Order: sequence, then structure tokens, then C-alpha cells
Amino acid sequence: PVAETIRKLEHELAEETGTNPTGIAFENQLDLSISKEKLLLYRVSYNELYRVLKTAFRENSVTMLHSYQQYLPINIAGNEKTVNRVLQETLVQTQPDNRGN
Repeated sequence: PVAETIRKLEHELAEETGTNPTGIAFENQLDLSISKEKLLLYRVSYNELYRVLKTAFRENSVTMLHSYQQYLPINIAGNEKTVNRVLQETLVQTQPDNRGN
């Protein structure tokens, strides 16, 4: 029923706007995990890293669809850079050590 509702909404949006929605396939989704040990080693703030990654990957989540026991994010999609390119072009501010380095 949820997939049916989403397809109906996609069809209605396409009729209203003249543009077909871009889907995000499950295999194209990405889960990142942050190593707290590496954060300590390189003196990087978790909050700073989280903010930079969120900005780099453009947090485009509009809302969350709640269906039974599932929570599905509704995202704005489009032609984006590859994950490797985003990570290569992303810099994170480190914290100085006790000597200011």
C-alpha cells in the first residue's frame, strides 16, 4: 500500500509540474559510520565532522514517512557527485594540540 501511494504521488507531481520525480534506489543509499577512535587520534570534533558531512552530502531529507514499523525518509534527489568525489573535496577542521599545532 505504501509503494502504491508513493507511485500515485509521483504521477500526480509529474502531471502538475511536467517533471518526473527522480527516485533513489535502495542500493544507491549510503550509511556512514564515524570512528570515534580516529576522531580522537586526529583531534576532530564529532559535531564538526557531522556538520561538514551533512553539508557535503546536502541533507535533503524533507520529512519522514511512517508506515507500520518502517520509517522511510523522503528526500530531494538529483544528479549529484559520486561519494568518493564528495569525500575528496571535503575538509574538516581539526583542533590544536597542547602546543597549538
